[in-house]
Amino acid sequence: MLALDMDSSQTSRAHVKVIIIDCSCMGYIDTQGINALLVVGEEYRRAGVAILFSGCTPCVWAALNRSDFFSTVSKERVFSS
Repeated sequence: MLALDMDSSQTSRAHVKVIIIDCSCMGYIDTQGINALLVVGEEYRRAGVAILFSGCTPCVWAALNRSDFFSTVSKERVFSS
């Protein structure tokens, strides 16, 4: 939850440390989708933000496993449904 003190004379910024992507609505993911996740993940990693993937269906998990996704993203950051 982000909270900003609006009465403060200084501008407050919340620093995001983790983003959770809910994959439970993904029935399928293709190579382009996997590549998009890798690109976004790399950009946030460089910014110091961790990305977690939750609710991966068996079909999505299998597609991630067949690709090179887990050579870049640890399986500890991906959670199945």
